[in-house]
Amino acid sequence: MKIMRVLSAVLMCLAIAQIVEAQTGRRQTKVRFSAPIEIPNPSAKGGVMTLPPGEYIFALVDTGTSHHVVRVTDATGRTTHSQILTMPDYRLNATSKTVMYLGERPAGQPLAIKSWFYPGNNTGERFIYPKARAQALAAEVKQPVP
Repeated sequence: MKIMRVLSAVLMCLAIAQIVEAQTGRRQTKVRFSAPIEIPNPSAKGGVMTLPPGEYIFALVDTGTSHHVVRVTDATGRTTHSQILTMPDYRLNATSKTVMYLGERPAGQPLAIKSWFYPGNNTGERFIYPKARAQALAAEVKQPVP
């Protein structure tokens, strides 16, 4: 039952993701969520925040270093909701659409975003949660903390 919810959420993201390519060629994707989504946010209490349903832009930030950072903004790109430290993630097959993996959560809780894969790539960005939150999320689904 839980796996079906997660698969449904992933398919929802696949079906509604729209690719937006900035003039600079950086990777960014506009996504519409129909349910609340939890994302890491270093400046928020507990290190996480919940995005209400709506459209958001996920963009890989060029930091000039080897650090991976994803900026999450509103649909216009004017309001930044979070800048998230990420680490490289892999999957076997690339697809022509944006893929976002969402973590399983108990009923009534927002799904937690785990990874973002840009179209055409089998490498992506795995979102890093604060240690205490990552442990809590892993314990909910009985999985190890990455």
